[in-house]
Amino acid sequence: MEALTELCDIIEENPIKFSENLIWICRKCPQPESSRVSRDHLNAVLAVARIISRNVDTAENHGRFVVLGFLQSVPKSFHRSFWPDSFTLESISAFYCSFLGYVSCASDWSPELGTRVVEITMICDRDAEISRAFLVALSQNFPPIQQSDGSKLITMLLHASPPSPISTNCYSSSMSVVVNGESDVGQLSFGFSQGSGGSETSFYIESIESLEKQEVNFKLITHVLDNLKVDSKLHDQVSSIAKRQLQSMSAFLKSKRPDDQDPVLKTRVKAKLFVYQAAAKLKIKSLMSLKTDGKTSKMLVLETLTLLLDAEEACLTSTWREMKACKDLFISLLSGIAEVAVAKGGYPLRVFFIRLKPLVLAVCAQPDTCVRNHGNIFGSVIKICCKMIESCWTNRRALVDSFIVGLASRIRVKNDYEEQVDREKEVPALQLNVIQLLSDISVVVKKPEVADMVFPFFIESLEENDTSTPYSLQLQLLDAVSRIATLGFEKSYHETVVLMTRGYLSKISTVGSEESKASALISRTEHLETLAAGFLTISGGLMNTKLRADYRHHLLSLCSDVGMASESKSGGSGAGLLGPLLPAVAEICSDFNPTSNVEPSVLKLFRNLWFYIALFGLAPPILKLQLPEMKTISNSVKNAGKISTIALQSVGGPYKWNALWALSVQKISHGTPSLAVSTAKWLEDELELTALYSCDSSLGIGNKKVASTQRTALSIALGGRVGVAAINTISGVKATCLLAIAFLEIIRFTSNGGILNGGSSVSPSRSAFSCVFEYLKSPDLTPTVSQCLTTIVHRAFEAALSWLEEPVSLTGKDSSIRESTMYAHACFLINNMSQRDERIRYISVNLLIQIRDKFPQVLWSSSCLDSLLFSVHHTTPSTVVNDLAWSAAVRYLYHKVVREWIIISLSYAPCTSQGLLQDKLCKANTLQRTQTITDVVSILTGIKIGTGKNEIWSEVKTANIPAVIAAAVAASGENLKASEAFNLEIIGTGVVNAILKCNYTGKIGGVLRLKKSSDNDKLINSSVRGLQQFVNTTGKVGVNDKSQFRETCSHATSVLLSYLQAGEPKTAIKGFSRLLRLLCWCPVYILTPDAMETGIFIWTWLLSAAPQLGSLVLAELVDAWIWTIDSKRGLFASDVRNCGPAAKLRPKFSPGEPEGLPESDPVDQIVAHRQWLGFLIDRFEVVRHNSMEQFLLFGRLLQRSTNLDWCFTHHPAAAGTFFSLMLLGLRFCSYQRQGNLHKHTLGLELLEDRIYRLVEGYLLRAAQRSDIFAHILTWHLQGESFQETVKDGAFDKNASFQASLAEVRQHIIDGFTLKALDLFNREFDFFEKVTSISGALFPLPKEERRAGIRRELEKIKIQGEDLYLPTAPNKLVKGIQIDSGIPLQSAAKVPIMITFNVVDRDGNHNDVKPQACIFKVGDDCRQDVLALQVISLLRDIFEAVGLNLYLFPYGVLPTGAGRGIIEVVPYTRSRSQMGESTDGGLYEIFQQEFGPVGSPSFETARGNFLTSSAGYAVASLLLQPKDRHNGNLLFDKYDKPLF
Repeated sequence: MEALTELCDIIEENPIKFSENLIWICRKCPQPESSRVSRDHLNAVLAVARIISRNVDTAENHGRFVVLGFLQSVPKSFHRSFWPDSFTLESISAFYCSFLGYVSCASDWSPELGTRVVEITMICDRDAEISRAFLVALSQNFPPIQQSDGSKLITMLLHASPPSPISTNCYSSSMSVVVNGESDVGQLSFGFSQGSGGSETSFYIESIESLEKQEVNFKLITHVLDNLKVDSKLHDQVSSIAKRQLQSMSAFLKSKRPDDQDPVLKTRVKAKLFVYQAAAKLKIKSLMSLKTDGKTSKMLVLETLTLLLDAEEACLTSTWREMKACKDLFISLLSGIAEVAVAKGGYPLRVFFIRLKPLVLAVCAQPDTCVRNHGNIFGSVIKICCKMIESCWTNRRALVDSFIVGLASRIRVKNDYEEQVDREKEVPALQLNVIQLLSDISVVVKKPEVADMVFPFFIESLEENDTSTPYSLQLQLLDAVSRIATLGFEKSYHETVVLMTRGYLSKISTVGSEESKASALISRTEHLETLAAGFLTISGGLMNTKLRADYRHHLLSLCSDVGMASESKSGGSGAGLLGPLLPAVAEICSDFNPTSNVEPSVLKLFRNLWFYIALFGLAPPILKLQLPEMKTISNSVKNAGKISTIALQSVGGPYKWNALWALSVQKISHGTPSLAVSTAKWLEDELELTALYSCDSSLGIGNKKVASTQRTALSIALGGRVGVAAINTISGVKATCLLAIAFLEIIRFTSNGGILNGGSSVSPSRSAFSCVFEYLKSPDLTPTVSQCLTTIVHRAFEAALSWLEEPVSLTGKDSSIRESTMYAHACFLINNMSQRDERIRYISVNLLIQIRDKFPQVLWSSSCLDSLLFSVHHTTPSTVVNDLAWSAAVRYLYHKVVREWIIISLSYAPCTSQGLLQDKLCKANTLQRTQTITDVVSILTGIKIGTGKNEIWSEVKTANIPAVIAAAVAASGENLKASEAFNLEIIGTGVVNAILKCNYTGKIGGVLRLKKSSDNDKLINSSVRGLQQFVNTTGKVGVNDKSQFRETCSHATSVLLSYLQAGEPKTAIKGFSRLLRLLCWCPVYILTPDAMETGIFIWTWLLSAAPQLGSLVLAELVDAWIWTIDSKRGLFASDVRNCGPAAKLRPKFSPGEPEGLPESDPVDQIVAHRQWLGFLIDRFEVVRHNSMEQFLLFGRLLQRSTNLDWCFTHHPAAAGTFFSLMLLGLRFCSYQRQGNLHKHTLGLELLEDRIYRLVEGYLLRAAQRSDIFAHILTWHLQGESFQETVKDGAFDKNASFQASLAEVRQHIIDGFTLKALDLFNREFDFFEKVTSISGALFPLPKEERRAGIRRELEKIKIQGEDLYLPTAPNKLVKGIQIDSGIPLQSAAKVPIMITFNVVDRDGNHNDVKPQACIFKVGDDCRQDVLALQVISLLRDIFEAVGLNLYLFPYGVLPTGAGRGIIEVVPYTRSRSQMGESTDGGLYEIFQQEFGPVGSPSFETARGNFLTSSAGYAVASLLLQPKDRHNGNLLFDKYDKPLF
């Protein structure tokens, strides 16, 4: 059914285009003559009915005919055999409801459907349960019908059933009813019992089915009267029958309830009450259509109202009143009576008001009507009262006033609560509920006159309250006046606030008195809590801006007064008195913007509040410490000791007050401005600070013990970063003030990350750092205070970092809030770098760098880059006053930070970074500011990316991966071959492409503004057709079409972005998804290097200009990547094509496109895949930090790419791309170690295992193709396969990987043929014996080691003619020079050098040459291998860029754990050996060897020396080798030195 629902949505959007789909659904529907249907039939019927209910159909009305045909088979559906076996009665009822609901909507434009429904109803078998289900559904979904059909239906319903049994002992009504002069209609039964079984006897013999039938009939007739006007005779018959039901209703409700709890009886009573409810609605409907001009009609209205009101009162006293059906009946009656009274007006309205008051009071007097949890009846009474007051406010004001005052007078009920001493004081329910009722009415009606009528009653009752007044009554009265005060009527608002403030302060004044301690502590606490609740109600409900500001000032003033009054009281009472007010303060400050212009008086009140929060320990702890117990030694300092303990607990916990107070303090912090007062010495004025305390207090900060403790608490809060000696120099008052600042600023960040109130969007102006840095701007601060404030800045920043690092949901609102908070702080710190104070600039840069290093995602934040490039031009000029030195310092600082920022971002993600820079260059161009453009160009000048000399980063970064470099070239817009060496100037390519993009978007934007919306759609359609054309001609595209493809893609991208920049949501742009998908898929489908370059260029453009499209673009690219896997293209190419399931999912771009895939050069496709992979690696570096949705998309790509079944091409050109993909997979898996993917740990481990198996498989296949490669790989595996230990004896983190290497080695050996295995055994055995000589010599004295080498060599025999040197596989070993063994000098090892007789594998085997090798045991030769690999890379780079520098990377091969073979460079001697023949230096040695200076041989040797020295100088600078001496400096015969 879900699929059909989606198809229905598509058909409704474009019925003409998808009319064939509607016809297809119609064919799935059953035929009219069908006697049995399936579930699919019924789903199809519902789908068609739904479609035509939206006025959608084919030109031939297929849908309407299907629904009419099914309506013909509805009578057959009353038989159980018609339905599927799995359908229950509930399923059938649900189908009827849905189907008839659609038919009811469709009948508005297809009347014959309503006629058909009436026909079915008239022939319905009303005694069958399925037919009753149909009628019940029809009563809930009645379609519009014609006049004649309505009369027929009513007549049929009146005559359908035989009369119900009538007892002669009927309930009698208190009034006689005459209709049309006839006093007896008892002879007309028409399917309804007269009085519905007007006696208990008849009620007990009526079946539930009969009652349900009566209810349905009443509802159906009511529906007819709702839409049609019937003739008077039929109307009178209906009215009479409904009236007889009403006449018996009151008596039935007053009947005695049986003692037994018979469930069947309850069901019958419930059905009976439903009948009464339906009958009442029918009677009310008939009265509404009755004209009241005549006297008889007016009497009928009054008599009916009287009946209904009697029944209403009977509901309240009925023994069945607890049943929901009885409550629903009461609500229905009350709503109907009010509707009739308002409609008829005059005397009926007056009668209703007279009867409404006692009715309302009766409801309020119900013992089960709870004020705090009132049920539906009480809520309905409030709703009806409000409706009546609003309806009659203008024309019948006297009735309204009398009604309200009459209710309000019941508030002043006198009760003698003093006599209720030994039991809980009870307040009459009537009094509580009337208070609740009148306050609700005042709030809903929102009329000052109503408030003025009821408010004095509340105020007088509050003023008369004494200590004996119950807490519940006080709470109810305060809640009422508080809610009225929220309406914003100044009179009631001011009176309420004054009354509550006076009451709060008066209760505080009793604290400490003997009478208070002895008798009224509980009462005072309850009263304070009640008043605090009232303050909170006003804070939450007051909407008037002016009054909210006044109320905020009033509450803050009250807090100051309470704090000052409490400070002189006993130890912990201050918190107990101020704490209850904090929730109200938090609520009234929730919309206060602390960064706006705050009045000095308000600022001082905030400072006072935080001062007392710190003093009384009301702030949540900012540290987690184990505090020692505080002991007091005398009674005189007992209270001071309490304050001391509170001060320390407020810093380190535990929190001892109400948790709601702590939460309120956090909320208050978001709306508190910086506590730095505008005066120059705001923290140095002791007189002003001392005024915060009670002058006669001996227990406050003036107490030496308390002052000392406040300084200790401050020191702990600052993390001990300010010396104790320095803190002891400040007073206790000042220490408390600094402690308050520390609490405020740290709590800001720990509670919500440091975002202030002030709007719905998170911006730099809302960063709490704007408040923190204000303290540092104060002049003339003492060194200690300045140090404390600086430390508070750093502590606040640490709190921000902790909040940002807290584990939260990686997707959704929490994640986005943290990201926006992080960007807001970073942008503020960037803007703050232009401050005049050099210290502030230094701190801002330091904190910014920490955020950047901790959260790299800020590197690619568009807002952060905007601030970096443009904020200096927005901030400095406005404040510069002929201060050229400061302006130059700020610009220099900005340039330094921005340049470093861009270099780092390029080193990680060069594609994304270039896209953002081009976007900002385009913005700089539109700003039309010469200085801005000049500065941006100056910043970017000299920054390069490429394969040549790179000065911007020296470490191994993502941008050094060849695939990423290729993608970066494409993103730059340049057209360079990956095999060529290149250096791209960021500024050069950036400016060109920025201008190009601006031209495209500007042109399209102008078109959008000028053309109509219908013309705008043509832009997208034109772009779609252009891209489709390239897809359709893929494989036929010539070389000259490359520029046209880029032009088409760029135009389409600018169209897409122009729509988004115009502010239209992507869901509202017709064809948006299709165009976006084409832009993602076209380069992939063409899959050539040129097409992929264009693809990377436009994808980068899209993601930089519209970051919100990131997930959509990546999802399409992942789908396209999987398509290349299943269609066997590029990196995944093989002989079999179109074999995967996703190969058939390629989007059909146009109806006539070819199905066969184009044939193209496999190398071109592999290169295109390589470029594409580089772009994806670039995007991974960006999204892995801040988008879990996109991160998981990469997981999908990697899981599909790393199936254990090999799906990669074996082409050698794909090797680098394959390993780059594996590297991406390992980086993806390493993310689990950061603790962000706990739920996906198992999946990541499986993926990591797949990657290692794929790499193993790749190596094994390579080993099978080359025995020599297999040997070298095996030696390397032996060199890696031992577990190293790191610091503290811990094992290396790669131990699990190293443990698997032994298995890989064995797999390689197992794959050898017999011949290859024989060579392997002989080769490895021979050199294992030679290498082992080094270990055998270690116990021998040095003078005996050379002889020992000879003895060991004589034991070794060469087996076969195909052994080779491991360091030079092209050299075959023909023998060993026995006398050549030399032990080399080493402190702890015995390396040996042995010379072999070798021949070239592919040369003359008679030309035997010596080749020496060094064998080491106990040395880690892997370090040598790494160094020589770098030297090899340098040699290739020098050759690529044409530098004539000489390097000779000789061979080194680890052959086991701590052992290896090193190739000896032939024809060389060390610098120390050269010095043995002469006392001169190199200059003299060169002349001796090559002739005089200036001779060709000398100059050639000197040139060789220079080129080699320069090359090795660069290598040595990068590698930083140690232990370099003349013995390690070799010269060959051409005097090229080797370091």
